[in-house]
Amino acid sequence: MSRRSDRIAELLKLEPEERLARLRKLSEAGKRELRHHWRLWAAPAQVAPEGEWACWTILAGRGFGKTRAGAE
Repeated sequence: MSRRSDRIAELLKLEPEERLARLRKLSEAGKRELRHHWRLWAAPAQVAPEGEWACWTILAGRGFGKTRAGAE
């Protein structure tokens, strides 16, 4: 896990009020980065499975995020 992922995991463990207070202190660059952090916003089915694999099939409908999941 990267330092960034560690910080996000720490943020998610906070009570909502404390989390909001910390988010308000973020710089504009930090807010932009948070908005685009894929692992934070992805649904569990959109994240590649653990382990070694050669092919991963996402059988899902319109709007699921197949393209984004594949790109990430």
